[in-house]
Amino acid sequence: MEAEKLAFTPVLGFQPEPIQTLTASFAAGDGTTYTAVIRRWAAASAARCRLCRDCTAKFGADRQAVCVVAVEGDLPRGSAPLFSPDGLA
Repeated sequence: MEAEKLAFTPVLGFQPEPIQTLTASFAAGDGTTYTAVIRRWAAASAARCRLCRDCTAKFGADRQAVCVVAVEGDLPRGSAPLFSPDGLA
């Protein structure tokens, strides 16, 4: 019996990118470093983001969104726009 070929449809993941990303790092009293990642998303992009299990995005009247993610430690340079605190990226 000849093996049947299965139809394969490639699936491409689509991860929107924020239109603006800011970071702020600071040290707590005990010397532990924390970083805040602030991302601004175009209209409807935050709803498709899926970088965090619990979304913190707040939507404005223009339908753009802003989210804030707090991280213990420093982030590698350039990783803030698509950083996932839950390891989902």
